[in-house]
Amino acid sequence: MITENEMQRLAIESIAETVKNVKKDFPNFENEPLNAQIALVDMGYNLGTGKNGVIKKFPNFTKAMRSPNSDWKWSAAAFESERPQLSLERNEHIRSLLLSNISHNK
Repeated sequence: MITENEMQRLAIESIAETVKNVKKDFPNFENEPLNAQIALVDMGYNLGTGKNGVIKKFPNFTKAMRSPNSDWKWSAAAFESERPQLSLERNEHIRSLLLSNISHNK
């Protein structure tokens, strides 16, 4: 039986690995606002990273997130972040994180 501490350790390792790989998929990751970083990690954790992950499964989201900062970038990324297999609440949360960056461009 796995202990609570072991579960936490495995979760932390899994998230750390996702962050490392999301940084490879989205080279500008470190320069993105925190809310965008959170959304990218959520997408990477859920969909996978690398050539068969977010990049392949959500090409329009990827294109938006690799674009220069603009209102279009955040609106397009928010629109393209919808994952049908997830709850409405989780999709809305990620969408709101991305849309919150629009005000940072003004």
